[in-house]
Amino acid sequence: MYFIALVAGCSAALFLVITVGIYSWYKLQRNSKLGADVKYPAYSVGGVTKNGTPPNSGDRRLAHSAQMYHYQHQKQQILALENNTRDQRRGSVSDADSDDENDADHTCMNVPLFH
Repeated sequence: MYFIALVAGCSAALFLVITVGIYSWYKLQRNSKLGADVKYPAYSVGGVTKNGTPPNSGDRRLAHSAQMYHYQHQKQQILALENNTRDQRRGSVSDADSDDENDADHTCMNVPLFH
């Protein structure tokens, strides 16, 4: 009778050790795969987080959104400045032509030089 209880106890302990070993191996493989997929180190002030992502990923997304907004805003300002400069150059060329025409109207070209 003791023999059967001893075999059953050892079998249960062996089953538990094998189950915990398989579960640990699975978690280790999953975490190493997650770590390989991440392009940045998953370290924080307190160390590595449970799921391998930084604890402030919301802050990173917010900072990235702010940088993209700033970039787009600066780009629009530069394009508007270039368009404004281009329009002014076109206007100055046409103004110079109109000034020449206006000057010709005010000269004495229509008056004969010799009587």
